[in-house]
Amino acid sequence: MPFQGLLTEPQRLAFNAPATDERGMVRHYTLIPEGLVLINRRRGDPNRLGFALMPCYLRFPGRILQQGEQPPAALCAFVAEQLGLDPSQFGDYGERDQTRRKHVLEIQTTLGPRPLTHSVYREIAAWLLPTALATDDGPTLVATVLEELRTRRIVCPPLPTIERLGGTVRARARRQLWGRLADGLTDQQRRGLDQLLEVRSGGGQSTLAWLRQTAYAATTGNFPKLIDRLKQVRVLGIESERATRVHQNYWLKLAREGGHPRPLTVLRPARSPLVSSDPGCWVGCHFTPCPAPPCDPSTLKPAFKAADHMFAISSVRLKSGRPL
Repeated sequence: MPFQGLLTEPQRLAFNAPATDERGMVRHYTLIPEGLVLINRRRGDPNRLGFALMPCYLRFPGRILQQGEQPPAALCAFVAEQLGLDPSQFGDYGERDQTRRKHVLEIQTTLGPRPLTHSVYREIAAWLLPTALATDDGPTLVATVLEELRTRRIVCPPLPTIERLGGTVRARARRQLWGRLADGLTDQQRRGLDQLLEVRSGGGQSTLAWLRQTAYAATTGNFPKLIDRLKQVRVLGIESERATRVHQNYWLKLAREGGHPRPLTVLRPARSPLVSSDPGCWVGCHFTPCPAPPCDPSTLKPAFKAADHMFAISSVRLKSGRPL
């Protein structure tokens, strides 16, 4: 399967950009004594300024200053002021890429930032898994990895590498979550879920499609229709305990997916057998009608909320790869 990035192009630019606000520059780009010793060994003001900017980029955003890259004017001015230099002199730095590479190697050797090796890559992937089990948001995963790399003083690789790492861990987390949801299903529960895909007699549609049709007006005539659907869900006997097996963020995401089913051709059979991904299923299993007068729309609100949640049942059963 082709690699799908976790970020948009504007997000990539934002993650690659150095800090330019005063607070961020003071935090990340204040020169340390060890760095000043190395900087003062350079010959010529352009080399001193260019060399000083190298560890700044390694601290934040955590990457190497590229050949021909022009740092923001605010950053150049902030570093040049600490050295008593003219920020415009950076334009004469790095005319030879060999000089820049030599400086990068010296900084890594002396100040300690490490490259991202295969062993560290695997270590970061294992460390990221708990976060991926709580959220599959791409920018969040990338930001978490970048922050950890900076904390460990590891030179951040190009963003596509970080995105690939985050995407791999996210896929692993999803497989674990689907396994948690389906683990322990009885044969009876599996048959009940499979029967949701069967066409109802005289209805011309599957039970699952019938369950999804819950967008009724809050009238007394529609209330029995909602109750019928809630009873159908209760028959499945899905334990409410399953709601605690995945993080709430994923639980809500699955519920949203249930309201917007995707074509079956894009879903993987590996997600079968599946259970309801939506808290509304558990609400439906234990729902008790309010004894207040049914003509009062406020009394119908819990029922409609539960019925709307049942849309998420489709997200789980559709992922079985079987037609409705």
